[in-house]
Amino acid sequence: MAGLIMVPATLLLTPPLARTHGIHVGTATQAASRAVAPGVFRHRTNVVMWLSTAIMYLGVTGFYIALRQADGIAYGAPLKIGWFEYFARLEKSISYYLVKVLVPWPQSNHVAWDLTPGFVLTNLAFFTAIVLLGLGIWSWRQHRDGSLLLAMTWFAATLAPSLLVAVRSISGTPLAERYLYLPSVSVALLFGFICCQTYVVQLIRPATWAAILLMIFYSITTVERGIVWTNDLRLWTDATEKAPHHAAPWNLLGIAYQEQHEDTQAINAFLRAIDGAGSPMGRSFALRNIAVTYHKQNDLRRAKDYYSRALDEYADNPEAHYGLGVIYMTEALGDGEPGAKEPRADINVDLAATHFRSTLRLNPYHSLARWGLASALVRRGESYEKQGKRREAATHYRSAMAEIETLIAQDPTYRARMEVQNKRAELRAAAKRLAD
Repeated sequence: MAGLIMVPATLLLTPPLARTHGIHVGTATQAASRAVAPGVFRHRTNVVMWLSTAIMYLGVTGFYIALRQADGIAYGAPLKIGWFEYFARLEKSISYYLVKVLVPWPQSNHVAWDLTPGFVLTNLAFFTAIVLLGLGIWSWRQHRDGSLLLAMTWFAATLAPSLLVAVRSISGTPLAERYLYLPSVSVALLFGFICCQTYVVQLIRPATWAAILLMIFYSITTVERGIVWTNDLRLWTDATEKAPHHAAPWNLLGIAYQEQHEDTQAINAFLRAIDGAGSPMGRSFALRNIAVTYHKQNDLRRAKDYYSRALDEYADNPEAHYGLGVIYMTEALGDGEPGAKEPRADINVDLAATHFRSTLRLNPYHSLARWGLASALVRRGESYEKQGKRREAATHYRSAMAEIETLIAQDPTYRARMEVQNKRAELRAAAKRLAD
């Protein structure tokens, strides 16, 4: 989207050679520029550039969207708010980026509304942007100089895709410092526009030194910020220090600790996420993450408790359903040991199958849940077969075979592929045995 806007804007707004802010060029260059009428200079080449770029961006963007749809990745659910609030979110977001693109400190990978500029600064920044846009249009129409308009168009075009998704859907804080990477180029264009003004050209030496010092300063701070981005632990520790009362950075810090196998720190971070400002969905996933930690420690009682609390907080958490399904299957295997009561094992298998089905309802591409459901159906079928209920056993075997076929079709590289294929062979043999 940014490329489709920027290519024609660049070709249209860049000034002719003979009208570059009063900067005098050599006689030969002047003669060459006068030899071709304005608007005719390489017109055919410009059209080819525009068409080829448009086709490239449309093709790549279409392919990307097709891949997202094929993998079942959505763009988030639209927020249930009025159009006035959408406009207020858009204005505040744009104002935040206008301020941050010039003065990016303090930087954080998590930005909430209470960390954005206040009402006065928001409206002042937005009004300044409108004035600069108007000045850019006036400069282009009056002097055929589109440099300022090009800088403003670049800022708007490169920020538009992020704002289009984030303001319309996903979250209550549609802000992130990574969205500033491309829009920051507009500052360089704006600085170039200022340096090309006649009164600045006369002060070219101090302007050059100012530009050098500015680049050195921004380069040092870029390297400093890059060090924070070297690993997730540093990144989310920094975010929690700057937004200590918000749940999302604590949840992500807990995941970073989890990946480092530092379970105690991970659980403490998840507990801070539960107590912090966030949504029921966020609290549900924090509870689920605590459950995963206890599950890995084989503390099934605590794990089941936190999985259940996660579903109480947000019933459509697929990973919490999957975790409970795994625990019920584990308990069913334990109940199947000598001396255990078979009916209890069947109850746990049925509960596991219910949670695996809920996971697949929320995420049809969850390979582990599909394999878990197939395993539960096989075990239930074996139980019916032991009881002499051949019809019920055959029904469960057929259902398990259907799940396995779906799993193979959806995920041919599934990590337990050999086990899946062996189970399919066993089911075919069972179906033949029951048919005889």
